[in-house]
Amino acid sequence: MGRIVAISVINDLHSDQRVHRTCMIWQERGYKVILIGRDYPNSKDLNRPYDVYRFKCFFNQGPFFYLEYQLRLWYFLKNTPVDVYLANDLDTLAPNLYWSQRKNIPLVYDSHEYFLGSPEIESRPVVKYIWSLIERYGIPRVDFAVTVNDSIARQYHIEYGQSFDIVRNVPIIPLLGLPFEASSNLNKDDVRKSLSLPIGKIIWIIQGAGINIDRGAEELLQAAILAKGNVLLLIVGNGDAIPKLKLMAEENNLKNDLVRFIPRQNIEKLRLYTYSSDIGFSLDKPKSQNYRWSLPNKIFDYWQAGIPVVSSNIIEVSKLIHLTGAGLVLDEVSSINIYDTASMLMENNRYQIAQKAAKKAAHQYNWKHEKTVWSKLIDRLEGKSTLNIWSMDRMESIPYGGILEIQGQVDSALNNGLQVILICWTKSGLRHNNPSQKSGVYYQTLVRNKYNIDFVGDMPYIVSSRISKVAKHKSKVQKGWVLINGTHCTGIKQPADAILRLHNPEALYYKSISDSSKGFFKIYCLLEAYRLRKWENRLAKKWGGEVWTLTKSDSIYWDQMIPKSSSKIVGPMKTFSFNMSNDFTQSKGLLVPGKFSISENENAAKISLKAKSWDITWAGHGASGSLLRLGGSRVKYISKPNDEFFSQLLSASKVVLVHSDHVLGIKIKLIQALYQARWILAHENTVNGVPYSSSDGIFTYLDNYTFLKALEKIDGLEWSNNIRDEVMQSRKILLSKIQGVISLK
Repeated sequence: MGRIVAISVINDLHSDQRVHRTCMIWQERGYKVILIGRDYPNSKDLNRPYDVYRFKCFFNQGPFFYLEYQLRLWYFLKNTPVDVYLANDLDTLAPNLYWSQRKNIPLVYDSHEYFLGSPEIESRPVVKYIWSLIERYGIPRVDFAVTVNDSIARQYHIEYGQSFDIVRNVPIIPLLGLPFEASSNLNKDDVRKSLSLPIGKIIWIIQGAGINIDRGAEELLQAAILAKGNVLLLIVGNGDAIPKLKLMAEENNLKNDLVRFIPRQNIEKLRLYTYSSDIGFSLDKPKSQNYRWSLPNKIFDYWQAGIPVVSSNIIEVSKLIHLTGAGLVLDEVSSINIYDTASMLMENNRYQIAQKAAKKAAHQYNWKHEKTVWSKLIDRLEGKSTLNIWSMDRMESIPYGGILEIQGQVDSALNNGLQVILICWTKSGLRHNNPSQKSGVYYQTLVRNKYNIDFVGDMPYIVSSRISKVAKHKSKVQKGWVLINGTHCTGIKQPADAILRLHNPEALYYKSISDSSKGFFKIYCLLEAYRLRKWENRLAKKWGGEVWTLTKSDSIYWDQMIPKSSSKIVGPMKTFSFNMSNDFTQSKGLLVPGKFSISENENAAKISLKAKSWDITWAGHGASGSLLRLGGSRVKYISKPNDEFFSQLLSASKVVLVHSDHVLGIKIKLIQALYQARWILAHENTVNGVPYSSSDGIFTYLDNYTFLKALEKIDGLEWSNNIRDEVMQSRKILLSKIQGVISLK
């Protein structure tokens, strides 16, 4: 047996099938599994093919129990050598997190629910506050995270900038196959006879370990009463609603052929009861955040029995039923609504369609398919076909320049069959209401350390502010290829073979910003440029991995420092769809794209105002009040256009202005304009080193006079199908010369 994984859980090991399935997939991947839990007063013996440790606690509930368990788990993990920690739910996270950070061992976190949204916690503010402190500290520090459905995964990503893989609570297909398949040799009538159930009657079932008050079982029993003897309701399992339900049955003098209470069953027996039924019910009410986002196991159990579902209208279940067609969703949980909906489902043609969909869903939503999510996670943890990309900014910022380049790197990596771990920084905090999400990409957001300023040394602030304990831990546990974007991300020790991607010479870039700035900001940029020059020289002497530059001039800058590793040119990787306009009208639209808080883009906006007879649009963000006043009514300002709208603006404008105050790097907005703009008017700095030709539709300027002369020339040009096709073909050749892709040995 190879590496060791310690899997911690606080609930009953005997009944937690999710944890058992998790243990089995890690064991299948060659890990020695240690499952850690605790003994309950009535715990049953476990016979598992992996090691199991159960703590005997003095306390079995309440705050002292939780404290005791944390201490026992902490000491156990301290003295147990492992290679991976795996914490199940928030109540096992703290000890795992401590030793993960202390020993630099990867930590995986599996959240079985939206923990702070559970009804037991939502109704207790003090308890919720304590757990929220643990969650806010812990989740941003875990290395890989898993949860049970998309709603919870998205909410955690919104709150903590961290991706959560989705592993649904789906069952394993039985060794003898699904009961409705011919190979199972099961006949529904025979099964009913063996369970002493009526053969010719419609049977409803609700099952599980959480048949609790206000989860719809009361209304379901009332609906069965409305059926007037035509339905037998099976209530299989346990929960705090069972005594109340039994009392209801007694008060209504219900007989054994109207409702049966069946205690908790083993998996095999439960499958038989479910297979013998006609409709399965899941009636959770959205009374807590956890219930609103729940996706109960019983849904998949019903489908494995080949029966459709009647469900309450909660997000994840409703979405799945609408997707599969394997049941019906209630508008509201009421006895009459349940009865009417179930009766509608039993109509012959409708039932056959839903039953067929349920059987199809059983083949789709099962552990054979779901466990591949765990397999891919383990691949990332081990670094198999995995690229770790470190980005200076979070992806949710307005896309420009460096962020677009990171997007290109991600797309190129995915096209080469790699998984991507994308580690980004943010100044404004982890929360973001619309986080970036892309299949095959695992996002981790780190908060910049604003107060980590190197007052006495030579470390630039853009570097020092990205150094933190969390970032150091991430760098130590990562496996696979590592691509570091920009000088900003080089303050943290990285593997010797990490690739450094230079977006431009940062010292020169900050010097160029200072030249057009004033006051304190000018002083800051000058100091940063001075420190960056020293930092880049030091970096060049020690960086042992490959160095990728965007352009030849960037490469010359790096190599003149006599570096340990010479650079190679790998052009910008961001690609766009060709979207060149087929509108042949003679509109005079001039588009200026950019982040206008940057001085060169503000300068571009000011230059555009020289075009007196043109319709000017500024598209981007960060325009100052003084700039907007300068533009006045002459300019249409579009703040923060989304990608699709921005693409439309490029295509619709006759001219796109691409300005630069320096010759550093290459402008991604020039790349996008080559894909989507008609005519491009570029400052000579912008196309420095770009092997363009007259057929590429690019015109250049150097000052106000040449700007106006170029505009005058463009104004006289027509746009036609032939011209469009010629320009597009020429640009495809140009782009093939200047763009790059991920190429790893």
